[in-house]
Amino acid sequence: MIFSRYIIVSILLSISLLTNAQDAQWNTETTEEGSITVTSRVFTTKVDGKNRQIVEYKASTITDIESEKILALLKDASTHKNFSKDTEESKKLKDLPNGEWLVYYFIDAPFPIPNNDLIVTMKEVQREDSTELIGWSTPNAHEKGDVKRMVHYNLKYIITKLENGQSELIMDVSMTPVTKAPDFLVKTWLPAGPSDMIVNILKEAEDYK
Repeated sequence: MIFSRYIIVSILLSISLLTNAQDAQWNTETTEEGSITVTSRVFTTKVDGKNRQIVEYKASTITDIESEKILALLKDASTHKNFSKDTEESKKLKDLPNGEWLVYYFIDAPFPIPNNDLIVTMKEVQREDSTELIGWSTPNAHEKGDVKRMVHYNLKYIITKLENGQSELIMDVSMTPVTKAPDFLVKTWLPAGPSDMIVNILKEAEDYK
């Protein structure tokens, strides 16, 4: 029985490796009675001759919470651990030149993904009608411990103050898990995972001072 399960998993992994970015279809769903929209896809592509699983998702919502409060919360790295139940620790490591800053995350990941950490360099960018917080993984910017470190991770928060006084929040992520799981298993986290993160961000922002 164990051998049969291994064969089935191996076949599923092989099939998922045939998927590439061009063929990967975006899937759009709504949650929270239609108030949150999540667009996502999971695919495998070649990077430096090696297969890499990519998980991409964009979650958006409109809220009555002031955009300034949302921005202040997101700039406070110590609050990020409250956005996802799998993030056990989040903290700002240090300020960097050019207004950037370095953030550390420790993820107590669910099976079959091992515990891992992540180092992200972040910066704030002011646009004409919005503010963006942009982050990208810089795995060598901080001493490595005894857990695996995520290498590919790009993050963007877009906070827009609307004319009617409401705020729009968009969270846009592209990442590679430290261990590849079958695509169908990763997709079970979607759209609920990103949606829950948006819900938690708004809950934190409402009471943030």
